[in-house]
Amino acid sequence: MTQNRGVMSFKKVVLIILILFCSNLYSIERFALVIGNSNYATAPLANTKNDALDVSEGFKNLGYKVTTIIDGNKQVMEEAVAKVSNNLPKDSMVVFYYAGHAAQVDKVNYLIPVNEIINNENDLKYKSVNVEWVIGSLKSSLSRTNIVILDSCRDNPFKNSTRGSGSRGLSVVSSPQTSGTEIKNSAIIYATTDGNTADDGDGRNSPFTAAFLRNLNRRDETLLDVMTYVTQDVFTSTGGKQEPTMTNALKEKVYFYQPVETTIQSEALGSLSVNSEVPGDLYINSKHIAFIDIGEIRKIERLKPGIYELELVTDSYSEFLTVEVEDNRTTPISFITHSVNVNNEELNALLIQKQDLENSMDILTNEISQLEEQKKLHFSLKSERDSRSKTAINTGFTGLIFYTIAGFSSYYTYDSYQKYSNATTTDEALATRNMTLGFAAGAGASILIGVVNSIISNNSSEKVKDYDAKERYLTSQIKSKNTDLTAIDREYKKVIQQIRRIE
Repeated sequence: MTQNRGVMSFKKVVLIILILFCSNLYSIERFALVIGNSNYATAPLANTKNDALDVSEGFKNLGYKVTTIIDGNKQVMEEAVAKVSNNLPKDSMVVFYYAGHAAQVDKVNYLIPVNEIINNENDLKYKSVNVEWVIGSLKSSLSRTNIVILDSCRDNPFKNSTRGSGSRGLSVVSSPQTSGTEIKNSAIIYATTDGNTADDGDGRNSPFTAAFLRNLNRRDETLLDVMTYVTQDVFTSTGGKQEPTMTNALKEKVYFYQPVETTIQSEALGSLSVNSEVPGDLYINSKHIAFIDIGEIRKIERLKPGIYELELVTDSYSEFLTVEVEDNRTTPISFITHSVNVNNEELNALLIQKQDLENSMDILTNEISQLEEQKKLHFSLKSERDSRSKTAINTGFTGLIFYTIAGFSSYYTYDSYQKYSNATTTDEALATRNMTLGFAAGAGASILIGVVNSIISNNSSEKVKDYDAKERYLTSQIKSKNTDLTAIDREYKKVIQQIRRIE
């Protein structure tokens, strides 16, 4: 009996260790830095801003802490990379996603910021963000897993001014290796193969990002599995013209979507064996579990006994089933091909709401664009504003000096007048009279010059205040409207998801 108790105690210790290990494996902090550059002076891109915003929303929905940069210059991009890298907690996971123009020189990849003039390869090296620097910054952090995604091989707008390897696509480089015993997972994902260009797309997103968003929320699918689906989608949607590629140095299984934690509670748990005649996403009690392909049998294990609501979401309909899970039994579940009745009234209402939101986003986008143009024009007058500021200071100081001179002249005018009044001879009276008139004239002239300088100083100060007030107004308006646009865009995505579920 004592021996049996010892065996049972040992099993409990092992069980606790396994539970803690699983919890540590899956419960990690996840971060994402998403950059989308579109507003280039040369060859602007239509979809990169949408790509970045949608990817940011996708990662937020999966519980990531997301930093989003839209139309970043070199300083903003590098500061964001440095800030995220320096603040990553130990054993965390970070994803760096970039959509925008990029190019390579001598097998080195560069991300091209907005507001930079690139005339040659030397400009590219020193005015762009080196991808190797980004990877190195992440590698030097405390994170356990670093993923770099570059949907940035869109045709180089500066190819007429760059030569050789800087003219087309990106160079595929290996993921960084680590030394010692510390586990460091890394992967670099490219929208297309070495030296080729990627399509910006005719819809809201590029083909790569659209495929990535469709497959991002595959729970219990590893990063390698997800990228297999993404590669298939992109290859198919582009007619074989574009094929994503990846290099990796993964030392353990890595997931974009944190797997469901399973804890061992008893040896009497049940399971489901699910298959379907059509491909779709499987949800159990409204939680996404996995994607099921045609003819695939997906086994869902270690389920507590009880009633479960199953939903299969396909491209055209949803199917619902209720099933009871029993102890120590595997229950077979099959989804068959049929559609549900579409609620036309609800669908029409959602379509109207979608159109209204699109109109609102268009209006806000135009207003933001106009305000940004006004701000650019306003900034062009900054040199004039600085000149007026100097004028205000100089004339104010000059006016103060002449007011002081006027004070002294007035004093000496009064003193000379007293001497004139007390003069005892004609010569003395004549001399003091002339002195009094001279001092009086000097005081008057000084006052006049002081007044003129005060007027000029005050006028210049008012011009400076008007400039600064307008700058604050334009900045606050752009910030406010961008906040409104983000809120409407978030609501728009929700409506799109609801429409997809109904259609």
